[in-house]
Amino acid sequence: MKINLAVCGKFHHANYVRFLSEAGVLNRFYYSHKWSTNAELLGIKPAEAVNLWMKEYLLHSHIRIFNQRMANFFYPLYQKIWETQVRYQWSQPEIAHIMSQGTAVTLAKDINKSGIPLILEPVNAHPVLVTRLLNEEYERLGLGNRIELNKGQTQQIKEIAFADYLLVPSDFVGKSFIDQGFPADKVKTIPLAVDLSRFSESKPDFSMKRAFRVICVSQISLRKAQIDLITAWKMLNLPDSELIFAGSMADEMKFLEKEFTGNIRYLGAVPWKEIPALLQNCDVFVLPSIEDGFGLAPIEAMASGLPAIVTENTGCSEQIVNGETGFVVPIRNPAEIAARIEKLYIDRTLLKSMGEEAAGKSRESMGWDTYADRLTDYYRSISETPPSQKKK
Repeated sequence: MKINLAVCGKFHHANYVRFLSEAGVLNRFYYSHKWSTNAELLGIKPAEAVNLWMKEYLLHSHIRIFNQRMANFFYPLYQKIWETQVRYQWSQPEIAHIMSQGTAVTLAKDINKSGIPLILEPVNAHPVLVTRLLNEEYERLGLGNRIELNKGQTQQIKEIAFADYLLVPSDFVGKSFIDQGFPADKVKTIPLAVDLSRFSESKPDFSMKRAFRVICVSQISLRKAQIDLITAWKMLNLPDSELIFAGSMADEMKFLEKEFTGNIRYLGAVPWKEIPALLQNCDVFVLPSIEDGFGLAPIEAMASGLPAIVTENTGCSEQIVNGETGFVVPIRNPAEIAARIEKLYIDRTLLKSMGEEAAGKSRESMGWDTYADRLTDYYRSISETPPSQKKK
């Protein structure tokens, strides 16, 4: 059994592709990144790595020169270049696995016609649900915007129509596609993982003598709903404490800049290599997203020994044992977030035990090697499915 894995970028796939190579199931990995991201760096054989880097350099050159101007016109062209290159260099496998971003509609159609099983992997909820949630958020915050499905989302919906199977990172994502008509028996959930070589359990001083630090590592955006965390924090007014935000800020959220005063600190975008040390100097991680297919940052924090507080619309919430390794709260509910933070602020023994449980669960079942094993088993189950049952 040999598979092709294709992603317009490299995303989380670069974390586990070497394990697929070691298992002998990888035919080709088609991706787009800088020249130096080669087979050796990925840990795979040269013949298995197909780095279609042109799209990456076009995209970054565009950002440097034009920022986001004319993005709606040019970005799809850059993505089309990537797809065309993949189709030209395609080596037929027994199973095709493509990240679903609306960047591979023609490729998906080709594969569907060829008769080999096609797995598409959306990493966020169905575009219809995402759009509805964002419009509700614009209304809630009085921002006066209203959005419709964008071109990438409409392309993704077309793409999904060619899929035989959907691989999703959470049941939250899976349900959103099932609700839109995708067959439930063709949806497989495999939770994403964490690089355990980078993120390890912290050893903070949990006494009341040290400052209590809550952190959120994520782009500040409407979808991530950091405003609910800020509201919760102001409800508490905890002595000797600090709320830290790390991540770039979407233009539509610039109005939040005035909130970053006193014991609320905004670090901006933090270099990737500095995130582990940053987490180890904090106590609790919070991500209040209204939609998040599977937030990696919360489980990275858990691996670092921090309890995570996330919403039920954050796919990784399914990996949290509520009350033991973190807390799961409803979306748009600052009061619930505040109550969970306050509980951990008051009870440092509980804070420590939950952090230890979180780190233990991460070491036990959240490594990328474990993810690759589950994925390989999934490929095998598809390859062993009778031909009459493979197509929808």
